[in-house]
Amino acid sequence: MSSNICQDQTSFNNALSIGLDTYRDEQKMPSGTMGIYLLLVLVLFVWALVLAFQLKRGNERLLHILVAMLASPIYIISYYLNCI
Repeated sequence: MSSNICQDQTSFNNALSIGLDTYRDEQKMPSGTMGIYLLLVLVLFVWALVLAFQLKRGNERLLHILVAMLASPIYIISYYLNCI
């Protein structure tokens, strides 16, 4: 039979706390990496919106703006593939 490692609530709480702290330490992203990621996402978002606003006014323009806001990288790629 296996024995229970945590004999009481206090030992369980301590083990859980140590486990969560270890998990958080392993999952931390360096602040510089997060800043670069956020900057890249912002640039792609603005770029997609600029491309969407270049269309003539009409019903489709609103749809293009919505798609550009929701899926900026995909919109940029599809925009340039459509030009080929």
